[in-house]
Amino acid sequence: MTFCKNIGYSAFRENHAVLPTQKTVLIVDDNLEDRHSYHRFLKQDAILTYKVIGFETGEEGIEFCHHQNPDLILLDFNLPDMDGLEFIAELKTSCDLPPIIMLTGEGNETIAVQAMKAGVKDYLVKGKTNAQSLCFAIRSVLEQVRLQQLAELNERKFRVSVENMLDCFGIYTCIRDEDGKIVDFRTEYLNEAACKDNLFALQQRTDRDICQMITSHPTTELFEQCCQVVETGVPLSREYSLRLESQERESKVFEIRINRLEDGFVAVWRDITERIQVKKALQQSEAKFRVLVTQAPVGIFQTDCQGDCVFANPRWLEITGLTLTETMGKGWCKALHPDDRERIYHQWYEAARNNREFTSEYRFQSPSGKITWVAGRAVSLYDDRGKTTGYFGTITDITERKQAEVLLNRQKEQLIEVNRDLTQTSSLLSQRNRELDRFTHVVSHDLKAPLRAIAYLSEWIEEDLADKLDENTKDNFELLKSRVKRMQNFIESLLKYSRIGSKHTPAEMVAVGDLLADIVDSLIPPPKLRVEISPMPTFETQKIALEQVFTNLISNAIKHHDTQEGAIELSVTEDETFYYFSVTDDGAGIAPEHHDRIFGIFQTLSSRDSTENTGIGLSIVKKIVEERGGKIELESQVGLGTTFRFSWQK
Repeated sequence: MTFCKNIGYSAFRENHAVLPTQKTVLIVDDNLEDRHSYHRFLKQDAILTYKVIGFETGEEGIEFCHHQNPDLILLDFNLPDMDGLEFIAELKTSCDLPPIIMLTGEGNETIAVQAMKAGVKDYLVKGKTNAQSLCFAIRSVLEQVRLQQLAELNERKFRVSVENMLDCFGIYTCIRDEDGKIVDFRTEYLNEAACKDNLFALQQRTDRDICQMITSHPTTELFEQCCQVVETGVPLSREYSLRLESQERESKVFEIRINRLEDGFVAVWRDITERIQVKKALQQSEAKFRVLVTQAPVGIFQTDCQGDCVFANPRWLEITGLTLTETMGKGWCKALHPDDRERIYHQWYEAARNNREFTSEYRFQSPSGKITWVAGRAVSLYDDRGKTTGYFGTITDITERKQAEVLLNRQKEQLIEVNRDLTQTSSLLSQRNRELDRFTHVVSHDLKAPLRAIAYLSEWIEEDLADKLDENTKDNFELLKSRVKRMQNFIESLLKYSRIGSKHTPAEMVAVGDLLADIVDSLIPPPKLRVEISPMPTFETQKIALEQVFTNLISNAIKHHDTQEGAIELSVTEDETFYYFSVTDDGAGIAPEHHDRIFGIFQTLSSRDSTENTGIGLSIVKKIVEERGGKIELESQVGLGTTFRFSWQK
């Protein structure tokens, strides 16, 4: 393996050559210690060998990819000149995107989702990545890419064949002369329907094979169009009419669709002769049917080409308030409301001129002054030659709907005003949340990176000077590592506190007794410190939040107990709305003047050297409980133990 440190691509290209049996891994990370760590991790892979190339900026990594395509990229999300998503976007514009594993200093679900959508194959958190997990992730991604490429190849062939299938299906390959010109097509495959369809039965009634006529007669129009599909890649879809060489001289109509497939094409065809005949008969039947409708519950009318009314059913007369005599000719126009008349004339004229259906909503006004809203529709009528003979239409009384719309619009305006206020409030809250997310991300990245460097350096120094360190120096190294770990825990607790309420987890059925048993088992209390669990309810809630509250409270009761023996009691009461959970211990207790202080962030009553404690746990508990509409209370006296009691909505 070769590792390149902070050099440009040109210098690298002059001194390195990739062996075909190796996998080239490009590491783009501005942290030298991280790059060295990944390099050492990859050396431990017993299955694959790697050529490792490292750059610290996104620009250098992109330049390398322009000249050589790596098998995989390990990409740090935060780079000096761009972030990981910008790196991917720029790389996509200039070359094919290699497989990418994104690396980040913390597990951020939002970044992970954005990265996966951008094309990242996997997402690793730096502090949780070791040699085994990194090598496994790389091998998995490389295998995934290989299988995906194979699947895409097979899918393309399958999709071209199957998705174009209507009835008859065939695959054909070009036969070219020495100049590359298509002179014929060779049949590669015909499905069963293609072998049995009437298209082939017609061979007995004509002097030549229809299938051969399609592909093997350069003088036919269809042969030339097949050649154009192969040469240009532009699909062909058309109807092809064939007059049979028989006594009846009947015609057959086929629907044909052709798509290029490599140096050939896929053809799908069906006999649509009967469908064409049925369509024509249906058009004639529908024209007769419209004329016969006279008793429908909607108003029906018919006009000639000039718009003169020639028919109106009783319901139309009822809606308009006109008599049949008053309606005939141009009389129907008198029923139009004066404010709508000009608009309806114009819409009718445009529909007739463009040969499209007329649709509109308008008002009729009866001679007595009654106003009726209607939804009107009209279509053209045609004769056998396709010439327009008039128009046939309907009107539906929508007066009640219009009155309801007026009321609805008033309510809508009120709702818009309320929504406007809510939107402004929500926008402000979203802005504050985004600012908090950006702050916590910057804090995490800027504080964790130096801590990781210190941890790595201390481990390397201990490894290199293991036989030269005296006991005092070793103790100092242990002290250094404990301080680093404390700082890391402090940062993690701070981030957890800031994220409370930013993500909603779904509710699920929780057996609280089983949950408490699992928590106690995971905390491993001293053998003589009893934890007594009273009967607990089972109800639907957010399990992770409730688990986090109990874990902090029970952990505090164990950690701050003044002896290694005693009892911790977990109990519950309830009312119609809340459960009231209690965590009681018989430890040293807390003085009343400290009751409010312990719920403050970063507050602790004991030395951090005597007890590892960030001072954030109870702040997290208080925030989680209050986020869900509950409260937490403390009852304690020095020497009389402590009880934390919190309410939780059912």
